[in-house]
Amino acid sequence: MPFFLLFLIICTLTSLAIGAIVATKLNKWHHSVMNILGILFGLILLSPFEGDIKIILLAILGGTSSSIVLPDLLNYVISLTRFENRGAASGIFLFIVYTLLSITSIVISDITTLAAVIILFKFASLALANKSTFSIKITEDLPSASSSFNTKLYFFIIWVIFLLVDAIATNVAMQLVPMSELYFISLYSTLIGLFSMVLGGFLMDIKGRKKIMVFAYAYLGAEYALVTLSYGTFIGYTFLDGIAWGILTTLFTLVIWGDLSLPTNRPKYLATSLGISTFMFFLSNTLQMIELPLLAVQTFPLTSIFLFIAVIITLYLPETLPDKVVQARDLQDYIERAKRIKEKYD
Repeated sequence: MPFFLLFLIICTLTSLAIGAIVATKLNKWHHSVMNILGILFGLILLSPFEGDIKIILLAILGGTSSSIVLPDLLNYVISLTRFENRGAASGIFLFIVYTLLSITSIVISDITTLAAVIILFKFASLALANKSTFSIKITEDLPSASSSFNTKLYFFIIWVIFLLVDAIATNVAMQLVPMSELYFISLYSTLIGLFSMVLGGFLMDIKGRKKIMVFAYAYLGAEYALVTLSYGTFIGYTFLDGIAWGILTTLFTLVIWGDLSLPTNRPKYLATSLGISTFMFFLSNTLQMIELPLLAVQTFPLTSIFLFIAVIITLYLPETLPDKVVQARDLQDYIERAKRIKEKYD
């Protein structure tokens, strides 16, 4: 299993890189081919054959079919949004995706069910791919203050900080909390995160991306500081991490890269963000397997420091929601209030 996971991660990261390079050249035929490879993955999963060849084939097909077209697909999803509604639309989209993944993970109890679900999903995707155009148009001007390479680099850094802290905190929790309790903590965290995606997405469009991002990191840092002060007693309440997880996942999966880049070069930023998430997933699983001895009283102060560093970096980053959008919304609100006052006295 460790060999399969490592090889799968390598294939996934490689496929994301290839997908970022060829994204502008992909069409519905390429998406259809990837779905067919996904169906083949499910069929091989069902096959009775065992051995290294099967593991290698599964890793290659799994990584390729799920990752090469992903930057292009997410780029298409972002292109359907505008600055005014990107947070809300992204939150709803990810809510649907993660809800389906969560339900599927609960329903799946064996390899046969997993393979059947994958095959059905890929057949449905194949039908949708044949009806889609994947046509992307450039309809927005980017805010010049927030589209530089250094700005994007800092956003990547604070994304890495969150994922690294999450991986370390999960490893510590596994050593302190029984698996049965940890399952419910994870379940509650996911449920809270799903609703946080939607609510956080709407707030991003109203209050701006930066304020919501600062809140998420500061909130998480304060939570881990509380766990430290309680000497790990409150670690069971870390399911509240879901609030920050939902917000930051929405921001760094879709919103930020939609705000900062044009469709022509956006896939490489999407692929990088997804690649970081994939690598951190592997790191988290590796920490769990080797059971790295980390004490809560030592770990959570360190994670709190990292999170507050992320807050400081975020404070110096520009707001990616353009001023004209905020001003237009404020003007619209003022007009609506004026109309209500006028109707009241007419």
